[in-house]
Amino acid sequence: MSNSVEPGKQANQLHIAAISSGLGFFWCCLFSELTGFSAQGEEALVWWNPIACRIAFFACFALFACFIAHLPFGAMGKRVRKNAIALVVASVAAFVATGVVEAAGAAIPVGIGIARDALGGLGAACLLFLWIPLIARTSRETLIASLSLSAVLGSGFSLGLKMMGDPAACFFLAASALACLGFAQLLSSSGIDLEGNAGISSAHQTEAKGIPLAQSKKNAQLSWAFGIVNVIYGIVFGVGAGNLLQVNQGPAVTCGCALLLAIGASAAHLFAHRSQGRVQQSTVLRMLFPVFVVALVPMSFLNSEGALFVICNLLILGSFTFLALVSIAFEIKGANERSASPLFFVGMSQMTLAGGMSLGFALDLIPGVTGVFSLNVLSAVALALVIVLAILITLTQSRMVDAQAEVDAAVAQARAIAEQAEQGRWKTRCAEIASDSKLSARETEVFLLLAKGRGTEHIQNKLGISSHTVKTHTYNVYKKLGVKNREELLDLVEGEK
Repeated sequence: MSNSVEPGKQANQLHIAAISSGLGFFWCCLFSELTGFSAQGEEALVWWNPIACRIAFFACFALFACFIAHLPFGAMGKRVRKNAIALVVASVAAFVATGVVEAAGAAIPVGIGIARDALGGLGAACLLFLWIPLIARTSRETLIASLSLSAVLGSGFSLGLKMMGDPAACFFLAASALACLGFAQLLSSSGIDLEGNAGISSAHQTEAKGIPLAQSKKNAQLSWAFGIVNVIYGIVFGVGAGNLLQVNQGPAVTCGCALLLAIGASAAHLFAHRSQGRVQQSTVLRMLFPVFVVALVPMSFLNSEGALFVICNLLILGSFTFLALVSIAFEIKGANERSASPLFFVGMSQMTLAGGMSLGFALDLIPGVTGVFSLNVLSAVALALVIVLAILITLTQSRMVDAQAEVDAAVAQARAIAEQAEQGRWKTRCAEIASDSKLSARETEVFLLLAKGRGTEHIQNKLGISSHTVKTHTYNVYKKLGVKNREELLDLVEGEK
């Protein structure tokens, strides 16, 4: 996230409020699934049902992220957007249906619950990627503030949802998904410009034109280490969240989950705001090593029923929020810097992270299945993975940084060549217009400055002539070109007339 590519505008408070409110409902859906939004109903069935539901949720989330990352043109387009909206509506219908069944006093079969959460994973991924083209157009300050505030709001929403009980929780979760979708559609179609420039007229203009997949892959240069690192982090997060699903989730644990999620979001805002884009992603990943060690070492020896064991898992939960937010901000701005599609960057990141979390939840099934493999041993395995991860990043960091520097240099060179070519085309176009319109030498000089958007005072000083002479030449230029004002002249130069 380099300052050189930032719009240079201060964060717009109205835009932050609109984005945070909409995305807050997405985080509500994600956090509620992550921490178990209806633990009482699930406990009434079989012990592994809550974990199996989360495996299905994050596996389907990863599948949709993979699909989005590999879109041929790097943009969703009409058909994909419509299908994504349809998946959100289908997931909402599934949660409403199960809520109605629970309200009637009937039990939800295990298979139906897992299928519902699998569809919920697809719906949640759709919500996120419907928002990515919108937030990718914001300034750096707005992006960071909006992501962090939305996660704080989402943690509060998820806390209220978990306090409701099964039927009401299903209805609130469905309403949250619809609210998130509604905010995204409203911002897409309202013509609000999130960068603070001239207004936009349609949803097609809010979404970036798109960058072909081949070009995104070439410019992004994502290494195999990137995927492995994200998967391992996801496994650790999945193990921590899975552990929390298997402890007694009283009010203290429920409030603790919301608190640590909010703290993680606040830490992400503080870090991203102060870093000013100077920090490499590998540095961000290394920052979490001490946190994981502090959490996983005690978990390898503590009683899984104790309060300290729960606190350690809550610490991992807060780390998830921190990494998720920083990662999304880094990927969006990294995509802009490298002329790659934000959907590709964020899609690859979320695919590997969510896939790892699904694996982490799956590992949490092992203690119950084997009967001898405890949560303490599982925590020790997670600690071993973190140590392997630390070694991997240490060994590959220099190569990753060098590869990123080479890509950045290549992209900068390509941009410079493109700008020179565009400048050459502009000069050729102006020369053709001047020749065809039979402009005099002085009129041609005035025309070139007008085509650059210069005003009367600048032209007067540049050419050393009076303002009256500038106006006379401007009148003659307009007359010979057959235009009435500056806008029509610029349209003519740009080939739009």
